[in-house]
Amino acid sequence: GGSFGLNAANDNFTGCVIAGTGTVIANFVLGANGSINNSPLILLANNVASLVVDAKNAGYDVPSGQTIAGVGSVRGKLNVSTAVAQVHPGSYALPGPVTAPGVLTITNGLSMANGGAYLWDLKTLTDDDTGAAGTDFGKLDVTGGGVNLSGGVLTLGFVGTAAANDPDSGNVFWKEEHTWTILTGTTPPAGKLAVSNGTWNSGVFLTQVSGNNLELVYKRGMDTTVIVIR
Repeated sequence: GGSFGLNAANDNFTGCVIAGTGTVIANFVLGANGSINNSPLILLANNVASLVVDAKNAGYDVPSGQTIAGVGSVRGKLNVSTAVAQVHPGSYALPGPVTAPGVLTITNGLSMANGGAYLWDLKTLTDDDTGAAGTDFGKLDVTGGGVNLSGGVLTLGFVGTAAANDPDSGNVFWKEEHTWTILTGTTPPAGKLAVSNGTWNSGVFLTQVSGNNLELVYKRGMDTTVIVIR
């Protein structure tokens, strides 16, 4: 429990798991000069773990090749604005991949203005109307600061029962249109994310801004059935 502080570059980290148990909070605190650039995965392993970066006035810049993941919180601003930098709400079985979706909280703003990816997972064949964020699909909660998404991408993942029932599986779920709230901010997001793997034979995934939310929308493809009249 407690806190671990780092205020200097440390290139010896090859992975960092930040975990807390029960009411004990575990904080990994980066000072203004702290650096963990060589760690490929910063995993906030449960709901009380936090990466504290508020000493960095411009926010924490996720370096290329690093993923900020888990179901805890980033205390400060997070900049996921470098190619191959990623943010991934969800629970991991180390060293990966994700085993279940989750909710990751960011307290002082999110920028994906110049690149970077949001990895999003669907676990069950549900949407906003029938499922719950953090249980059935992933979500980012930005509880302070602004959100700039122009330049970032969304990468879809299917885990659990959804892995065997992806959009081209023929499952009846994909015969209808669906909406998931995948990010909530305190103000409307600037821009929206392009979906890197959003085109399927059955339909297409797009993102849209609705109020303070970013939504992922699935729209069915055109029916290509040919009817011959003799």
